[in-house]
Parts: sequence; structure tokens; C-alpha cells
Amino acid sequence: MLRRYLRTVPYRSRPALYYESLYSIGRGAFVALLPLSWVVLKTVLDGELWQLTVLGCIWGMSGLLAPGWAYLGRVAGLQRLVVWPNVAAGLALAGVALVSGATAFVLLVSLAYLTAVPTRLTEMSLYRIFYPDSHRSLAVGWLKGIAFVMGALATVAGTWLIDAGDALYGIIYVVVGVLLIGSAWCYGKIRIPARVESLSDGSIRYSAALREGLKALLADRSFLLYQAAFFSTGWGNFMSMILVAEVMRESLDAPVWAMGLAVAILPQVLQPISSPLWGRFLDRVNPMQGRAVFSFFMAAVNALYCFGGLHLLVWPFLAGSLVQGLTNSGNQIVWTTGSLYFARPRQVVLYNTVHVALTGFRGLAAPLVGAWLFSQVGLGSWVFGISSILGVLGLISMVWLHLKERGAR
Repeated sequence: MLRRYLRTVPYRSRPALYYESLYSIGRGAFVALLPLSWVVLKTVLDGELWQLTVLGCIWGMSGLLAPGWAYLGRVAGLQRLVVWPNVAAGLALAGVALVSGATAFVLLVSLAYLTAVPTRLTEMSLYRIFYPDSHRSLAVGWLKGIAFVMGALATVAGTWLIDAGDALYGIIYVVVGVLLIGSAWCYGKIRIPARVESLSDGSIRYSAALREGLKALLADRSFLLYQAAFFSTGWGNFMSMILVAEVMRESLDAPVWAMGLAVAILPQVLQPISSPLWGRFLDRVNPMQGRAVFSFFMAAVNALYCFGGLHLLVWPFLAGSLVQGLTNSGNQIVWTTGSLYFARPRQVVLYNTVHVALTGFRGLAAPLVGAWLFSQVGLGSWVFGISSILGVLGLISMVWLHLKERGAR
């Protein structure tokens, strides 16, 4: 199947697609392990909301490291910036099997993701070198599909281990850690052309990377409006994401299998089915149209969560996760490739730095705000309703921006 799919991209892109396909095996299982960790924390380790919030902020904290990646990529080399952080993360995951207690678990999982998640910026930037515009979404859709398949296997196996015995969850962390190290080795086999240096401006220093990125954001009005519209839906999504596990465990007293399905399995198992299809669809539309579609789905998902939490029903959480699983792969493709629509070749790293840093900010702040509204203000499941409204605002903003861009041409 891989050989047949390689023939759908230009010949010069095939070696990169081959090794990135192998890299996606371990990387996909690694990414999927984070929501599974929320299930472990709430069911096996009896973790508290603040510990769940820390794990919910991981994507945000790692994203805020992105401004330094533009500088480190020039100093250490873009490829090393993918390989060695993934090796370190694999070792940290393997160490989870050696510790006990919620705090030690949170520390090791946090270390793994803070180390390896920022490599997304390098991967995203190199897509423009590896794949032409006409095939980029298709290639990324394929890679995401592999990652989602591995994520699905990891979450199903992990949920089964949790349900089988409290002491068995460490096995999945060791297996994924080993896979991640092997995948990092595969990524190191990709031959990156010398002209890759043109991706970034060598004058950008670590301390100046974010400042330069903000200048680019303010100078490009279309990119600024796109990020503002992107921010609304993304904030709502991050604000309510971890609360699914909290509500299902503390309010609904849902069994492990139901929590595993809603939090980890359904969002992962269903994504491989739709990933290539979303890739082909997104090759035919611009990022504003794509994000508008997925903003609608995210608003619907949070509306279902709100209904289920207010009426103490499990099925709306399962239904919401079903919708999320069928649409999340396309949303990830838009997130990965959307900034490339606005950036000139020498600005790719700069634009991606802004994009990842803004994602990092909302990924760090929104879960904290969501937990505060949920527990301290006492809104409870109404937080999901606020997230749904923010999704609708993001939808309207993207449609307006698309019409504005089309009218300008």
C-alpha cells in the first residue's frame, strides 16, 4: 500500500514520504498517548483537577517554545531538532513504568511532551521543501492517516490494559517509547537539500524570533485576520478539552471503557478513515474554507458535551467524540498547512513560528481558564456551551475572511 501511495507524489518527493511514513508510526502513537494519559490519571491514579489541567496545558507550554526553534534550526540543524528530542521523549515515556503516584506520572509525561512536541514546527516547515503545493495536503493527509492508525492502536491497547489491571498501564508507555526512538532514527535518514537554509533568515536570534514573527503577523493583514479567526475556535476547543475526562469521571461516574472511548479511542480510531479524504478535499479549497467547516463541527461537538454534562448522560459524550474522530484529521491538516498559504518561501519558518506560538498561548491559557470557570466560578458543564459559541464565532469569521479574500481577487 505504501509503494502504491508513493507513486501518487512526484518522484523527488518519494524518499521523504517513505521515511516520514515510518516516522509517523511512532509519532502517531506518541501524540495519542496524551489523552490516554488523562484517562490513566483520573481512573488508575485518582488524580485531581489541577493535575489534569497541567497535562491539558502540555501542548500550550510546548508551543510557546516555538520561537526558539527558528534559531535552533539554524544552529543545530533542522533534522537534529526532530531526531534527538524524540529520542529523549521516548526515554521519558519508558520511565513511566518505573514510577508510581499521580505527581511523578504527570512530571514524566510532561517532560516527554515538552521535549518532543515543539518538533512540529520543524516538520511543518520542511513540508514545503519535500512536497509541491499540488500534492502537499495529499501527502500530509497520508502521513496523518498513518499517525492516526498508530494512535488508534495505542489508545485501544492502552484502554484495554487500564481496564485489565491498574498495574498494567505502564506497558503501553514502554512500547510507545521504543517506537518513538525507532521513528526518530527513520527521520534521520531523510536527505534534506542544502537549499533548506532558505527557509529561515539567519539573522534571527533566539531572543528576537518571537518579535520578528509578531512583526510579520502585523505586517500581513490577511494572515493577522486568519489567526484571529483561528484563535476563537481554538480557544474554545482547548478550554473544554480536558473537562471531558473530569465530567465523565466525577459527575457521571462513567466506567473505564466509556471514558476510554470518549477521551481517547473514538477520536483516534475514526481519524484514519477520513484523513486521506479530507486531504483531497483540502487540496481544492483555501485554509479559510477548510477551517470554517471544522469550526462548525467543533461547535457541534461542544454542544453535545454541554448537553450530556447538564443532563448527566454518557451518550452525548460518545456522540461528540464520534464526530470529533471523523473530522479531527482534516482539522489537523488545516492547522499544519494553513500558514503556508500566506507565507513567501523565506518566511515559512517565521509564519509557522507565529502560528505555533499562538497555538501555544491558547493551549496554555485556555485550559487554565476552563478549569477556573468549571470549578471556581461554578459554571460546570456550561463551559462546553461557551466553547460551542466560540466555535460559531470562528466559523462566521472564517466565512467572512474567505469572502473578503475572494472579493479582493
